[in-house]
Amino acid sequence: MHETLIDRETLGQFVDEIIKQKYPTGQPAEALAKFREQAIAVLDDRIGTALFGNLSLAAHDEIDELLKDPNTPPETFQAFFDKYHINPTQIITDQFAQFKNEILGGNQNGQ
Repeated sequence: MHETLIDRETLGQFVDEIIKQKYPTGQPAEALAKFREQAIAVLDDRIGTALFGNLSLAAHDEIDELLKDPNTPPETFQAFFDKYHINPTQIITDQFAQFKNEILGGNQNGQ
């Protein structure tokens, strides 16, 4: 997605925790920085696809209009999600868990 659905700082903090677990010692800063940026982009894309990938074109147009207006209140977004039976909290939590599991391997608990 062109815009980050979750603020970049939140995605970055999540990815930073994964990096600390995967590379606890001495990896080159450049390699980790590149991995971090790629991981943030991949995670953001996955969340966007999971949230909106199965919506109709009309629903996509509707959410695009909401996203264009920086003054759209949170209640309006919640009404959109309710209308289309989308639970963004659950979807985001699931995507975080799947991503963490893919990067670290095994069955990871938590985030």
